[in-house]
Amino acid sequence: MSALNKSRQMCLGIAIGVMLCFFVYNVCLERKTNIQPRVVTFTKVSTNAVTETTPTNMQRRRRERTKFIYVMDILHKERIAALRRSCLRSKTRLNKMAVNSNALYSKTYKFAVCDIQKCGSSSWLQALMVMEKYFKPEDYFANRIVGQEVMNLGNQNLRISSFTSSSFNNWQKAMKIITVRHPFARIVSAYNDKMALNGPGSTPNFYKPMSHRISKKYREMRHNPAERNHENGGAATFEDFVNFLVKSPYPTDSHWIDFELSCHPCTFQYDVVVKFESLVSDISYLEEKLNITVKDRKVFFPNRNSRTQLDVVEKMFKSVPKNLALQLYYKYETDFDRFGYERPHWLD
Repeated sequence: MSALNKSRQMCLGIAIGVMLCFFVYNVCLERKTNIQPRVVTFTKVSTNAVTETTPTNMQRRRRERTKFIYVMDILHKERIAALRRSCLRSKTRLNKMAVNSNALYSKTYKFAVCDIQKCGSSSWLQALMVMEKYFKPEDYFANRIVGQEVMNLGNQNLRISSFTSSSFNNWQKAMKIITVRHPFARIVSAYNDKMALNGPGSTPNFYKPMSHRISKKYREMRHNPAERNHENGGAATFEDFVNFLVKSPYPTDSHWIDFELSCHPCTFQYDVVVKFESLVSDISYLEEKLNITVKDRKVFFPNRNSRTQLDVVEKMFKSVPKNLALQLYYKYETDFDRFGYERPHWLD
C-alpha cells in the first residue's frame, strides 16, 4: 500500500473518531441535564409544510398571468420579426419617425390602433368611445354606438391627427397595434356584408347599386353559361365580385383595399399584430399589457369569435374557377406574405 493511501486512511479514521466522541459527549450531557430531545411529529410537520408551500389561488393566477404574458411577448415579437423580414424582401424600409395620423388613439391606455375595415374596426371604435368617456357602457350593450355620426365623432376626436400639438409624441409613446385576418376571409366577409343580396351592409344609396353595376358588368364572364343571364335579384354573385376585384386596376374601397395601403405596415413601427384567428388570446394579452380595467374589459372585444371560418371561405371559393381564385391570390399576395398567411391548399 502506498504512503498516500495510508495517509488517506489515517485522516478518515481520525475524522470518524472525532464524530463518535462528539456524539457520545452530547448523549451524556443530555442525560446529565435531563433535557429531552425535541420530537417533531409527522402530522405537525406535514401540516406546516402544506401551509407554507401550497400556493394560494391568487398566487397561482399571478403565476399563470406571468407565464401567459411571457409566451405572448415571444409570439408577438416573432410576428413583428416576420413582418420586418417580408418588408426587407420587398426592399421597403421602416421609418421610425413616421406617424400614422389616421390611427385611433386611446389617451387613457396609451395605445394606437390602425383599424382596418372588416378586421374589427367597428369593435375598436366602439370600445374607444366608451374608454374615452364619449359613451357609457350601457350605450354599448344597447347597440347605440353605431352610425355615421359615431364615425364622425371618432374621426374628430380619436384619430392621432386630432391631437394636433401632440400627435408625434402620442404615436411614439403608444403601444402601436395593427389588426389583420386571413385575406380571403376578409374578402368573403366584405362580399357577404356589402355585395350579397340583402347583405346587412348593402346600403341602398351606395353598396346596393354598386353590387348591381358589378353584376351587370361581369355576369357575362361567369364560368357557367347557364348562369350568365341570371340576375340574382340584381346583386353580384361572389364570382362577379372576384372578377371585379381582379379586373379593377386597384381596389379603392376601404372594405377590401389591401393591408399595405390601409396601414403601411412596412413604414410604421407596429408593436403588436392582432390576428382574427387568435383573437381570444391576443385581446387577453392586450388587456394585461395595457392594464385595462375590469369595467372597460366588458366592452373590449366581448365577442371574440372569428366571424368567417376558413372552411366557409373554401366553400365560397368553390363557386369560383381556380384560375380566377389564383389571380385574386396574386392580387393580395403581399398581405399573405406580410402576416404569415399560407397560400390556400385548394389553390394547388
